[in-house]
This record gives sequence, C-alpha cells and structure tokens, in this order.
Amino acid sequence: MKIKKLFTGSLFVTVVLILLCGCASWRGQQTMTGDYKKMVDLQQRKASAMKAEEPVLPAGFEATAETHERVGDAYLRQGDYAAAFTEYQRSLEKDPLRLTARYKTGMLFLGRGLPEEALAEFEQIIAKDPHNASAYYGRGRARFLQKKLDLAKSDLGEAVKLDDKLWQAHALLGVILDTGKYYSEAEEEYLKALAIQSDSAAVYNDLGVSRYLNGQFDKSAESFLKAFNINPNNRRICNNLGLSLYRLGNSVDALEAFKKGSNEAAAYNNIGYLQMKDKKYKEALAALEKAIELNPSYYVRAQKNLDKVKAALNEADSNQDKP
Repeated sequence: MKIKKLFTGSLFVTVVLILLCGCASWRGQQTMTGDYKKMVDLQQRKASAMKAEEPVLPAGFEATAETHERVGDAYLRQGDYAAAFTEYQRSLEKDPLRLTARYKTGMLFLGRGLPEEALAEFEQIIAKDPHNASAYYGRGRARFLQKKLDLAKSDLGEAVKLDDKLWQAHALLGVILDTGKYYSEAEEEYLKALAIQSDSAAVYNDLGVSRYLNGQFDKSAESFLKAFNINPNNRRICNNLGLSLYRLGNSVDALEAFKKGSNEAAAYNNIGYLQMKDKKYKEALAALEKAIELNPSYYVRAQKNLDKVKAALNEADSNQDKP
C-alpha cells in the first residue's frame, strides 16, 4: 500500500498535532531544576500532616528494609515520587546492600534530571553485582544525560549482553547510534526493542526519527503513524508525523493536521515556514499572510517568517533586473 493512502480518509478527524517551526525537538529529556532535597522535605511534611489517616501499626512494630521498599513501591504507583524516595532511603538505612531499593533510588534521580546522583547509585550496585544488567542500563542512561555518549553506549551494550530482553537499553542504544548517523544499526536496535515491547509509542517515534534522518520518508511516516495509533495525544509524535507528511508532498493533509493540533493561524504558519525553508517563496508568502490575517493580534512568529520571505523575493527580483 502506498504511503499516501495510509494518511487519507478519516485519520485527520482525530489527529492532534503541533509544530513549533524552527525549534522543534525530536527527542526531549525531562529535567527539573531546583533542590530535590527541599522537595523531599516538603513531601515529608505533607506526609506527616496526613499520618492521622494512615492505619496505626501495632505497638513495638519496626518496619524492615523490605517493608520500607514495598511502601516506596506503593507511593511510586501513586505518583508520589518524593515519598517513594524517602521510603527507599529508609530501606537502605536498614540494609545498605538492598540493591533493588538502590536501583529504584537511582531511577528516581534520573527521572528528576539528576544524573550525577543516579550514577553514584548504579555504580554502587555494579560494584556489588558486576552482572546486574539493569544497573548497567541505569548507568548508561545517566551517562547519556551527561552527554558521555561513548561511555553510555558501552554500558548499554553490556546491559543487553547480560540481558537481551532489556528493550529500553536497545531503544536508547538506537538513539545514540542515530547521533553518529549509524542509521541502519540504530534501526536494528529499535526493532529489537519493539520485538519485546510492541506497544511502545516512544520507540516507534524514535524509529521514525531515524528513518526520517536517513531520508526514508515513507517508512518514517509509517513509524510515526504506528506511534500515533498508540498515543494520539503526544504532540511530539504528531509533530513528527506532520513533518513526514509534508516531506511526502502531502501538504494539504499536513495543513489539516496542524489545524487539529492548535489553531488555523498556527497551521498556516507551520506550512509557510516549511515552504520558506524549501525556497517555495510564493507559496510560503500566501500561507504566512493567511496566518496573520487569521490572527493579527499576536502572531509575531508568522510576521517574522513573512519578513524573511519578502526579503528573499525582493533579492530574487533584484537579481532578475540586473543586466
């Protein structure tokens, strides 16, 4: 089936897209600024205020390292990461060799964008258990956030060597290989990840990015569509799908998709920006003027793009007038 047929019909009735032209990001790393310890303290005070609602433990009861870890797991499922962190710390105070609690602590640090703190946890695990595949994966992620890509690649390679079922390690290896423009090798890693975790929208998105960068726009669009079908509300995925559609020459459907994602003015700006980049200045001029007409009060971005297009057209006219 030709790729264009995949994107016509009722697909765009429900598509939700956004394109931040000129500053779009393929893959983002979630980070958080501020003092993590302060956040933990605040959560602890909050937990103390709610203690009256918690069941009263028998007199003389003393929680074990395992109990604290299980309570941490319960907090983690509820999304209370600071409380989970506190319980894992209590577990490690009871038993510093409890590697499962240490691993979870490291992963929480990663989730808060604190790779140095995470690295220390994973290195302690590896020192105690040199064959711990998950710890190598965690250390690889930490080093990836530190932009130490060669070290990250080495750790992730060791992780999948020890446990080939670690699909997250395969996926992150693919991202690192993409940065080196090893697109075929990256695709192999993404496909290994998907063979294990077939419902990961994030991996399908990364596979689509890899194929897009490799100039395989048909295949990239197919990957983005699979990602979209799994997670239709992810704006980054939808943005990438829209870019692939445009590269396939399907600007009409791309425009409709961008309308669904934000508003009509933004959609015309997005198309106009892409056309400007492709030096299709007359088409870009019409699209950008339409964007400003639809929303003249605040659409500064469209006006900036329009000024660039007019300058390019004026330069082209001047060159034609020269003898």
